[in-house]
Amino acid sequence: MSRVTLELSHPFNLAAFDREQPAGTYIADVDEQPIEGLTFLATRRVGATLYSPAGSDQTNCRYAVPISLTELDAITAQITP
Repeated sequence: MSRVTLELSHPFNLAAFDREQPAGTYIADVDEQPIEGLTFLATRRVGATLYSPAGSDQTNCRYAVPISLTELDAITAQITP
């Protein structure tokens, strides 16, 4: 598993949420699985969980929502270096 911090500058929508999510800092855990039979270490992504602030009045409270890798890629594409 790897953990990434996403600094999103624009609001976004995902299937797991019933409303638009605000811009801000989100954490995602990406589940990885080793690829067997290779002569070197390699993994593939198999799932992700996004941790989101519960609300502006409870900024320290987060909830976890499983999201698809396609959705993770879509919100990651919003990040500008």
